[in-house]
Amino acid sequence: MRIIKGLISTISFLTIIPVNNSSIEDIAYYAYFFPLVGVIIGFISGLLGTIFFLFLPKLLAGLLTLFCLLLITGLHHLDGVLDLGDAIMFKGNKNEKIKILHDKHHGIGGFFSLYMILSISFILITLIDNILISLIIAEIFAKLSILLVSFIGRPCEFGIGRIFIMKFKENGYRNIILGFILPLITIFINLKFFFILISIIFFSIIWTNILHRIFGCISGDMLGCTNEFSRIICLLLLFIMRF
Repeated sequence: MRIIKGLISTISFLTIIPVNNSSIEDIAYYAYFFPLVGVIIGFISGLLGTIFFLFLPKLLAGLLTLFCLLLITGLHHLDGVLDLGDAIMFKGNKNEKIKILHDKHHGIGGFFSLYMILSISFILITLIDNILISLIIAEIFAKLSILLVSFIGRPCEFGIGRIFIMKFKENGYRNIILGFILPLITIFINLKFFFILISIIFFSIIWTNILHRIFGCISGDMLGCTNEFSRIICLLLLFIMRF
């Protein structure tokens, strides 16, 4: 029953589905469910996308599919894109940049980052062939990337992100091993997904090092932004491979 409760907690955390309210510590403890929740997110948005592309012009269908995808996740990760975009563009030391992360006012750097993320996502969703499977795969690996960055990253000194990462690391190896199960299963379905797995692993390592160099730590906003970047990488690879 605890495992089921843990799955429900992660669903509630990563989506707008009102199934349960849990502490951030509980969610971090069961973070290995993230890729499975990615399947749920990808399936719902991909199924709606399939319907849209059957009956609507391609551009409108792509726009509505992206809207549904973002709506299901409650737009949570986009706030991280805004905050991180502002912080990266700000000219200052690491501590000053971290303060910008928690500033409620957004500047041109944040809005430009958000525009680029949404535009590229929209274009790729419009171009890919199998929208249902593609979004499921993209969400699985995007959630895996969050786990990887949480595992290898150093948490910032304050914020919800610190609580999540610290609790995650208490069972880090278990979370990573269990979190890899679903992505590895996809490889047996289609060997092309192996290249996505390798790409996401390399991206997560490089991305974490970049964030460490700029900020010296990993925050919740950075994890949210990681999800958006990873999804784009997956969709781009799926388009290139013509899955």
